[in-house]
Amino acid sequence: MVTGPSHLPELFDSIPGEVEEITNSKLAFREFYKWFIRERYLRYLLLEGKMSNKLAYIEYKNTHLFKYVLPSE
Repeated sequence: MVTGPSHLPELFDSIPGEVEEITNSKLAFREFYKWFIRERYLRYLLLEGKMSNKLAYIEYKNTHLFKYVLPSE
């Protein structure tokens, strides 16, 4: 069960010996997630009336949500 961003690696990262179909699905979901966070996340929050503090949401997105799909520096 996924209960928050800390569980995202389970959805993105393949496990050695995992079925190729599942690995490919995880790669596809990872790409969709990156696109959604970059292109639609803020729009979604605005349209759903869930954004009371725009800067806080942007900070959360950039520091917590992107770290699961961007390479470490």
